[in-house]
Amino acid sequence: MAPRLLALALIGLLAAAPARADEAFDAALAAYDRGDFAAAAQGFERLAEAGNADAMTNLGLMYLHGRSVARDELQALALFSQAGAAGSPHALFNLAGMYRDGTGVTQDYRQAAELLRAAAEAGHAESMTALAIFHRRGWGVEKDADAALGWYRRAAEAGFPPAQVELGRMYQKGEGLARDPVQAVAWYRQAAESGFPLAQFNLGTMLDEGSGVERDRAEAAIWYGRAAEAGIAGALANLGRLYEAGDGVAKDEVEAARLYALAAERGDLSAQYNLANLMLGGRGVAEDPESAVAWLRKAAGRGYERAQTMLGVLYEKGHGVERDGLEAARWFRSAAQRGFAPAMNNLAYLYAEGIGVARDPARAAEWLGHAAARGDEIAQFNYGWSLETGEGLTVDKVGALMWYGLAAAEGVAQAVERGRALAATLSESDLDRAEAMMRDWRPIQGPVE
Repeated sequence: MAPRLLALALIGLLAAAPARADEAFDAALAAYDRGDFAAAAQGFERLAEAGNADAMTNLGLMYLHGRSVARDELQALALFSQAGAAGSPHALFNLAGMYRDGTGVTQDYRQAAELLRAAAEAGHAESMTALAIFHRRGWGVEKDADAALGWYRRAAEAGFPPAQVELGRMYQKGEGLARDPVQAVAWYRQAAESGFPLAQFNLGTMLDEGSGVERDRAEAAIWYGRAAEAGIAGALANLGRLYEAGDGVAKDEVEAARLYALAAERGDLSAQYNLANLMLGGRGVAEDPESAVAWLRKAAGRGYERAQTMLGVLYEKGHGVERDGLEAARWFRSAAQRGFAPAMNNLAYLYAEGIGVARDPARAAEWLGHAAARGDEIAQFNYGWSLETGEGLTVDKVGALMWYGLAAAEGVAQAVERGRALAATLSESDLDRAEAMMRDWRPIQGPVE
């Protein structure tokens, strides 16, 4: 999970106006809310002429976006400037947005930052958050991670959900402060309880993973459900996964397929892959290998290693596609080069058997070694076999025993059998060396260099 940075945008009072005793202001706002933009513009214009800064801001937004009035960036700029001079932080925020984007004025990050600072110091949480972004990126101000963190914290403490989510993300990742998943959960929960969908998704993820909080898939499903109602693709995908597994909710593959489909249409790669798997097996949805392949292609084309590997399997078997070893090798290689161990193991198999590629025991052993080093227990067994038999590399029985032992620890029954047989042929010193190598072994991650 990677929560998005809040992007500075032109937002205004129209969407969330403060409580007003002024009936004329309320009437203009109500007209806007019901889509009567002409009446809203007339009402705000009368109030703006009387010096109402909030009305100036709203009228400026209507000019900026061409709502009922002709789009006029200069008029919007003038109204925001006038309202800002009268002390409206909302106007200063919108004016900063115009300077940031070069809308109606020459782009000027420094001026935008000064306007945001004035609004932030007046307590405007959106401006605090935007100013944090400016400090993080060095827009018109010194690049300063501490200053960015300070403004995010002030905005979060003021109750602004996007800042609470960003502060939670920083605690979750240990970015700019000590990693603290408990604090991350606390900030996500505050924003989630205020109805912010991204926070609901992030909180669901923390509960799902048991990070910073006791794992609770039932509560995770609740938060995923709320975020899913807002169309968050990751929430739809993760809720589908819980329904498919019957984890935290009653098992329901039909509902899982429905949720995966919604998330897949929104571009979620895991959902595209999971929906394809259901289609391949006819679980929760009609069996449809051709559609499954189409979804796998979408995810594989965007670099999703699981989809690339599954697509390789289908090409190797000729399921849903014409059998094509060369194409299978291409997809396995793409995922393998990204560091995906199952694809490395499958590519090694193709080299060992000469399927889609020239038979090459040395290349097969090389890819098995990469996969074994990344913790794939099947590859560990196969690599141990290669070392024991000298298939594609130099015989190394101590090394073979180490890999058998690691695979056996992960439950590979054949590794237990081969390990016992091999151990019976080795000296005590060799056994001690193999045991020491097992203790010292650590998996590696990342792409193949």
